[in-house]
Amino acid sequence: MKASLNNKLALSVEIKWGAFDVEQDLYNVVLPNIFNIDSEDSEFVVPFGSASNGKYIVWSQPIAQPDGLNWFNTEFNYGTFPDGVMKSQVISDGRKIVGSRDIFSFDNTNDKLKITI
Repeated sequence: MKASLNNKLALSVEIKWGAFDVEQDLYNVVLPNIFNIDSEDSEFVVPFGSASNGKYIVWSQPIAQPDGLNWFNTEFNYGTFPDGVMKSQVISDGRKIVGSRDIFSFDNTNDKLKITI
């Protein structure tokens, strides 16, 4: 993995994520889904999918990556970290983990979450 420079992601970053019916302990959560980012952008998109709507959402990234600053679903559904929708990140097992405070409602036109670092 390349080092992060200027608030950008390194190449080949593994993002883990999940959607749950009940609130998760972020220090002990098991995230069943994995995807890799192969870019040096200052944002990435978590592909939660429509089955995640109305559930608690959680994702993690390697500890070496910059912190997430903002999250965006649509122009009517967005915020900063932490806020009334998203918890503060925790660090566990070499990863930064963030989750929603309550069940998350995706806009019906977009089932993804863009994270800006």
